[in-house]
Amino acid sequence: RASLGGDSELLVLHEVPGARPAPRNTGLFHFALLVPERRDLAAWLAHAIREQVPMTGVSDHFVSEALYLRDPDGHGIEIYADRPRELWEGQVGPLQELLSGLSAPGGVFVVPGNVDDPVLLRQAVEGSGATYLENEIVTTSVRGHDVTIGGIEFFYAREAPERMIRELEALPEDADDLRILLAHHPDAVTALAPGSRVDLVAAGHSH
Repeated sequence: RASLGGDSELLVLHEVPGARPAPRNTGLFHFALLVPERRDLAAWLAHAIREQVPMTGVSDHFVSEALYLRDPDGHGIEIYADRPRELWEGQVGPLQELLSGLSAPGGVFVVPGNVDDPVLLRQAVEGSGATYLENEIVTTSVRGHDVTIGGIEFFYAREAPERMIRELEALPEDADDLRILLAHHPDAVTALAPGSRVDLVAAGHSH
């Protein structure tokens, strides 16, 4: 048992005796610790450098900035600070400009991630000419072949995304068609049925 916090426990992890590490599988992806301000994040980074704490990554989420590391058991840890809302709320211009520069034969498609403001992201996507998908299915054409794309929200195990995945899998067969599932989290592949008709799962951050 490991706990984090003083008088009030923030997080408690219980070890299962004999459990073997199972990286890149379902379970605890990572836990996140919010610090009050950017200077607190900088202070923690200075501490990590001083103590030679191994880091696994850094990220600018637009609405926040984050540092990543792992504990001895391999659990991901995110330490982050939010940016003041007035710095990003309603600021769709930079993201819209970025998306406007993307092109693909069948079109550009975007799904929401775990740190996205859904209203902000949808505004930016729709203003760029790309297509925003949240538990929706669309069909496009590439070189004369149909490509059916389903895009789901971050929480892939909820009823709405699971229903959309079943719909994508159940579409009528066509020898030349291609079916793609877009998701933020790679574990969305575990929601597919055995022998699923989905040909490709593409997952990644939108930031």
